[in-house]
Amino acid sequence: MKNSTTYILVLFAIIVLFACKKPPKCEEPLDVKQSYILLSFKDVNGTYIHSEVNPLFSKDSLKIKDENGVFYSVISQLNTIPNTSSQYWEFDLGPIYNSNTDASSFDNTLCKKFIIFFRPNVTDTITTCFKSSKTDCGSVFSNLKVYNKGQLISEENNKIATKCIIIKN
Repeated sequence: MKNSTTYILVLFAIIVLFACKKPPKCEEPLDVKQSYILLSFKDVNGTYIHSEVNPLFSKDSLKIKDENGVFYSVISQLNTIPNTSSQYWEFDLGPIYNSNTDASSFDNTLCKKFIIFFRPNVTDTITTCFKSSKTDCGSVFSNLKVYNKGQLISEENNKIATKCIIIKN
């Protein structure tokens, strides 16, 4: 009787051990609070307007604010123009998600407008629309779209970032 009880307990422990789900491995947990858009700008001829040498606009004059007048920090970084040794500046706009104002994006798609100032009197706009979702490892934008002049210029699913090239007239 003692052996059968031990056997049943061991068998029960093995079944419970295999029945329990292990939590997913999160190599790099994503969180919409770390979201960003990587922006670069070209003119209608395809030339980067923030090139490292002879730029059309100074990288230091670029400012971005949302439709409520809140300015965002913009981090610039050099990137190499494909098939050349020349470089241009890319701009990291983020975070896109604001935990104080954007919690509704977990229930509905939320759109935000950003005004880009190349100079005080030279501007452009982008509109971001996103829906957030929780994951086992954090949160992502189940859908993230970026529009410029009414045209979709980028779309991502289940990510926290996107890359856009904006054509400046």
